[in-house]
Amino acid sequence: MLKEAKRQRLIQDNPGVDVEKLPEDTREKGILTLVEFRRLFDPESFNTMWDRSLFHYCLNILAGVTGLRLGEIQAIRWHCVHPDFVEINCSWDRKYGLKEPKAKSQRTVSIPGVVYDCFILLKKFDRLVEPDTIVFHGDSLYRPIDHKVVLKRLYRALENIGISDTDRLERNLSFHSWRHFVNSNLRSLVADADLQKLTGHRTLSMTEHYDHGTEQFLARLQPHQENLLGIGRDSVLSLVR
Repeated sequence: MLKEAKRQRLIQDNPGVDVEKLPEDTREKGILTLVEFRRLFDPESFNTMWDRSLFHYCLNILAGVTGLRLGEIQAIRWHCVHPDFVEINCSWDRKYGLKEPKAKSQRTVSIPGVVYDCFILLKKFDRLVEPDTIVFHGDSLYRPIDHKVVLKRLYRALENIGISDTDRLERNLSFHSWRHFVNSNLRSLVADADLQKLTGHRTLSMTEHYDHGTEQFLARLQPHQENLLGIGRDSVLSLVR
């Protein structure tokens, strides 16, 4: 931007010329083991792992089986939630609010029945739910919960399964690790095209995102998502007992 401003002679000198580029973090993103993953979302341990927060349990279990970006999850409104899938047509930007998803990756994302049950429970205990209100909202129904709160609650849950802050940093675990977790655990089980439809990687064209195989795509992917969780639908009801 500064270079262009100088070219157009809007400024005399570019103050950014001598600024060194920040080093890139080239470390491989860490992921949870399958044992850790299932322990984290075991309904029997809900009280101790998530401090009885259905909100953060639902947000993270959704990320854990779909690999959705945090901004995409923050932008989900209730009219986007369906029994077998969620519609990803927006992403939340901290500066600009709702906008187009990264790489224009609007898509239909498969969810297993357990995750839909979590949505239903969350909707039951929420207030003034309308089609256009944000599912994972903050104080305002039309603005999502702050990303810092999401990270804080996730890291607390990781501590509750024995992953200290030191361990988390050494393993390079973050919210973005959910994308790597899903990709790593489903890659050998489903076709790359199906996995790309789930994660919205930019290498898939928009035509492939919106093909006419939605029902078949859901049927292919959902059993693997359910096996990943290893949770029966009846057990989710125990979260609110």
